[in-house]
Amino acid sequence: MEASKQGLPYSTVRKHWLGERELGLKSVIRYEQILGIPRSELMPELFTPAAPSTPTESEEVNHGLA
Repeated sequence: MEASKQGLPYSTVRKHWLGERELGLKSVIRYEQILGIPRSELMPELFTPAAPSTPTESEEVNHGLA
């Protein structure tokens, strides 16, 4: 498993996946860094989703000049 090569033990990842162990802040950050899972998906109560990087329709019409 790729995660174990990056320092995340398989048994820990499995326990988190099965809900046998709660996710801690440190684990959430490591999962984001190593596995690319956004922290807002793992702990939505603490982290809000990142704003989209694509321009909105009004920004496109105004070419970003509001």
